[in-house]
Amino acid sequence: MKLAKGPYILIGLILGLLFGFIGDNFYLYVSAGILVGALLELYVAYEQRKKIKNHDGGTSMTFSDLFLSTLSYIGVATVLLAIGVVLFEVTTKSKELELIRNGKKAAVYAFGGRILGLAIVLYSSISNSVSILDMVLWGALAIVLQIVLFYLADLLIPRLSMTKEIDANNEAVGLLLLFLSISIGLIIAGSLTY
Repeated sequence: MKLAKGPYILIGLILGLLFGFIGDNFYLYVSAGILVGALLELYVAYEQRKKIKNHDGGTSMTFSDLFLSTLSYIGVATVLLAIGVVLFEVTTKSKELELIRNGKKAAVYAFGGRILGLAIVLYSSISNSVSILDMVLWGALAIVLQIVLFYLADLLIPRLSMTKEIDANNEAVGLLLLFLSISIGLIIAGSLTY
């Protein structure tokens, strides 16, 4: 099978979201979509490394090297994601984790959208980086941009108090924030290219 480098994790996420909204087990479909996308990304990276080794005669990563490199990127990206989530939670007026514990769906949508938006920008920083340090620098910048642009967009919607609406469990506003976070994440991700 010959696959070109592509955003397979993002495609898997989108397909998972689509089937998740249609089907009855949202999290299963989203998780399966991301997992299939990640496996495709790993396979394409492995095939590209083999191709480089065959053409230039130089050194190339073995599968175990590639696997350890992948785990390193996943670990560092997970830490960056956690930092981004904490920064979002600290800077919001609503304490969404508390609202989620109380069963407020609007808070789940808004918070989940922020996590997805952050994951999208981190995906782009991983796929466009040349080293883990490069990924950390671009990932940190992307997280800051995601937070700043999210609050800027929130300010530009003057007739709607997002905080009050989320506290009141307005699910429509929660979905609006979910899509806003994903959209901002995609714009930033598209901008993080060489």
